Amino acid sequence: MLADRLSGLLVASAAVGLGYTVALQAIMLFVSASAALSLARLGPARRAGRLAELRRTADPVPVTVVVPAYNEGPVIVPAITSLLALDYPALQVVVVNDGSTDDTLERLVAAFDLLPVHLPPEAFAALPGRPVRAVWEPIGGVLPLRVLDKEAGGSKADAVNVGVSVVDTPLVVVGDGDGLVEPDALARACVALRDHPGDPVAVGGTILPVNDCVVVNGQVVRPRVPRNFLAACQLLEYLRSFLVSRAGMGALASVTMVSGAFGLFRTDEVRQVGGFTVGHLGEDLDITIRLAQQALDSGRTVGGGPVLQVPEAVLWTEVPETLQVLGRQRMRWHRGLVRCLREHRRLIGNPRYRGFGMFGLTYLTAFELVAPVMEAVGYLTLVVAALTGHLDPVVAAAMAGCTVLAGWLTTAVAVYLQERRFGRYGARGDLARLLLVALAEPFVYRPITLWWRMRALVPGTEQWGAMPRKGFATTAPAG
Repeated sequence: MLADRLSGLLVASAAVGLGYTVALQAIMLFVSASAALSLARLGPARRAGRLAELRRTADPVPVTVVVPAYNEGPVIVPAITSLLALDYPALQVVVVNDGSTDDTLERLVAAFDLLPVHLPPEAFAALPGRPVRAVWEPIGGVLPLRVLDKEAGGSKADAVNVGVSVVDTPLVVVGDGDGLVEPDALARACVALRDHPGDPVAVGGTILPVNDCVVVNGQVVRPRVPRNFLAACQLLEYLRSFLVSRAGMGALASVTMVSGAFGLFRTDEVRQVGGFTVGHLGEDLDITIRLAQQALDSGRTVGGGPVLQVPEAVLWTEVPETLQVLGRQRMRWHRGLVRCLREHRRLIGNPRYRGFGMFGLTYLTAFELVAPVMEAVGYLTLVVAALTGHLDPVVAAAMAGCTVLAGWLTTAVAVYLQERRFGRYGARGDLARLLLVALAEPFVYRPITLWWRMRALVPGTEQWGAMPRKGFATTAPAG
């Protein structure tokens, strides 16, 4: 009797897993097709024409870039240099030093000739955040830069809120202190916001790893596939996320998150929802959902989704290269996802919130939150079936092979779209390395990330944390 029950349980588990996998791959195929069609409509001539029109505009919408920084000494100066070099005629940059214990502030002061200035306390009252200790600006105001040195708040949200409090422009970009923004990224995001038939509340771009790329004067002049295996796997993740998942979701008016590394928002609306949630590990997803909910409740986004994805607006960021740092980051991300979906659960599948709630948030729940649990159950089912003699090797190999092939197909689509539309990694050595990493990723990298995401389901300490920085390469790595 017990053997029959176990056999039935294993069959049921395998059936559920198979159905889940088929559904996931069908959805990914649909999203991939949407992404390919969306990117095909963004021809180079059309993009160039829009940017030329923006440069001719006599009165562009002013934008402030807010950059929270915590122990970013090796990378902060090139990052801010890249922002000041943005091809946008009405730009301000606000750096928020969140109580760094390294030389982040000292490097900024020396590199940009900063002097302390006075701002009244009420200037920081718009949003919650830890007190500001000093304000710095360039000598003679020759650069559109302001640095706020504040007490450590323990989270990115605290630093961002302090920065947004002093913003006096209609639009604000939230970035990272370790990112290099391509010169036309902001202009592309602003053009997309201006041209959209609806009234979007946020615009996201594409994030790519800068590890081992050649950087000159704060700009990536030669993209390279990272030599570190973990970093190269993250490149594949980012390509799948931004050029397949989010590009496809954008075509379906269902984008649910603007990355905290580069996101364009309407300043007043960020303040209306109370800013970023201090202490939230998923602060970028949380603010996107709250802004989208506010817009959809007011009926303002008729004609499209509340969030736009602009694949050609690119920011380069240093990604972790060690298991310890990467694991801490991924557990933090997944805990943030769990909290966001729990707090905003009434939007999931709710037709009132159109594609954002019915498709976007449902996808996040079914295929991001539940995915690691289903994958872990699948592995457990295989182990139990093997130990009890219920495993059919042919069936197991066929199911595993189909799952791996489906994953490779999504990766292949992402790499193809990247090379077809943007051509960053076309060098033979880079492309070969990327494909070799793609072959190994399902067997080495994915089981590790599965373990981290499962651990994230166990409650833990919520804190911003820090990532060691190597800095940016200024010459090509050997080979």
